[in-house]
Amino acid sequence: MERARARWLGPPPAQATFPPPLNAPRMCSAALQPFFFCLTPSNRVTYFSLPLRPPESFDVIVVGGGISGLTAARNLLREGRSVLVLEARSVLGGRSNRTAVAKEDGEIVPCTLPECQGGLVDGKYWWDQGGQWVGPTQTRFLAMADEYSVQRYDSVHTAGKSKVFMNRTDSEGVILPPEYVNGLPLPHDALDALTDQQLADLEEKERLSEELYAVAETINVTHPWLSPNAEELDSITFQTWLDMNSKNEYAKNAVAASYPVSGGALGGMKPADVSALHSEEPEKWLFWGGAGQFVNLLSEDVKKLGGKMIVNAPVAYITQTAEGVEIETDDPAGTTDTRYNAKYVIVAMPPHLAGRIQYSPPLPPMRNQLTERVPMGTTVKASRRGAVLAFYEEPFWRNGLPANESITFAIDPFAYTTASARKIDSVFDVSPPGGPGVLASFLWSDDALSLLAQGTEAIREAVLTTWADFLDSPDVATKAINFAAVNWPVEQAAFTMYMAPGVWTGYGPALTAPVDRIHWAGTELSPSWPGFYEGAIFTGEQAASTVGALLKGSKA
Repeated sequence: MERARARWLGPPPAQATFPPPLNAPRMCSAALQPFFFCLTPSNRVTYFSLPLRPPESFDVIVVGGGISGLTAARNLLREGRSVLVLEARSVLGGRSNRTAVAKEDGEIVPCTLPECQGGLVDGKYWWDQGGQWVGPTQTRFLAMADEYSVQRYDSVHTAGKSKVFMNRTDSEGVILPPEYVNGLPLPHDALDALTDQQLADLEEKERLSEELYAVAETINVTHPWLSPNAEELDSITFQTWLDMNSKNEYAKNAVAASYPVSGGALGGMKPADVSALHSEEPEKWLFWGGAGQFVNLLSEDVKKLGGKMIVNAPVAYITQTAEGVEIETDDPAGTTDTRYNAKYVIVAMPPHLAGRIQYSPPLPPMRNQLTERVPMGTTVKASRRGAVLAFYEEPFWRNGLPANESITFAIDPFAYTTASARKIDSVFDVSPPGGPGVLASFLWSDDALSLLAQGTEAIREAVLTTWADFLDSPDVATKAINFAAVNWPVEQAAFTMYMAPGVWTGYGPALTAPVDRIHWAGTELSPSWPGFYEGAIFTGEQAASTVGALLKGSKA
């Protein structure tokens, strides 16, 4: 109440009375919700609170309407609980969002294939502004796709040839068969075409990869800080680990680019920024209708099950009492509070965003220290409609050849070293079967920021000219029907995060530990596939299961 009054009128003066003497004549303002004020004859200001509607009450409030939060809400509703989802942005989905493929003039590119008819595919091709791939070990995501009958297709970049630049001065690249991008042994004919140095480089990359896998097997995935070598690994960056274990520049850069340490699981951070305890790997299938449709599917389920969802509702305060929690949100103008009550709250947000909320009583020091030490990554995903993804009438760079006879993936592991002029390290052919040509890639960290500062045209030129070079197809630079760079850093309520050295061992337990009635979710908290849909679904399910059990235990 004091916060709301201060937001309207500022703090009351020292001589204010609550309430004024009943017999004092006074002049009163028009009612100004939730307060009005009066002047007594002696000009003393008196504030009166108007009757307030009791806050709505729920079993559980979920803060954050991304995949994790919506999964938690859906599962709790299936148990018969009352649930409210509060989302700060104007749309649900967090970092998951899809857009129909269109030309620059807005004309939608239609899809007449049987796979495109009906449901949320709706006769269109779709592209994802957030995550788009799913892999065979992402079992929860695959199960959700099966539950909602969402069809998938092979990502063509794994079916074709790869162009790999194996040293800093290599301008031509080496063409390797599909086994390279799929992490399989190369056939003898491919090995016979390589020079002795190239063979040595590939062998060293394989050795370094095996060493990384050996380290990964020692890590406690649910509690990394309890791993036998946690202190050692968490005291160095991943780049330092690479430097300690190899002198081969190609091998180090290729491993860094392949696991996606320079991308995916690390949310757009370079190996030099990330703890060696933080690593992982995906990318086999894409979805008809895009991965972003799972936001629609989950939110529709929440609605059908009687859940309530409110957007443009940034949570400002979470107050815990013996009976439950009180949540206060700011309206978009930041001028008033809306209050809600619940027995428990699930905060399904990256830790540093959760740290912007004010808590009463305050969170434990370990949790506060954690939120100050997990900065967001910088990822600009390329696709042609405003920033880094490009669309074409057809995948003409294949020259009419089947995908397995064409270059569908290219990578320059040296792109982010100081000696490289390239601002982008790779291109993925992600064209849907029978559809338009689609190329995608990523910009990371300082390189992304430097291009962003120059504007969309600078990103477009840098990306498309690099892709044209990668694919040996000059028309890639000039014949895109649309281009898009998705800039997540400007989405104030949709950041991701990564773990810098020292954070896992110093503050790791605070990442997931509940604080009385406050529970945490979000893809960054997952022991496997953090930063991916799989991690979001896992933590949403886990939070719902934990809170559901507590509600049952209290016979609520």
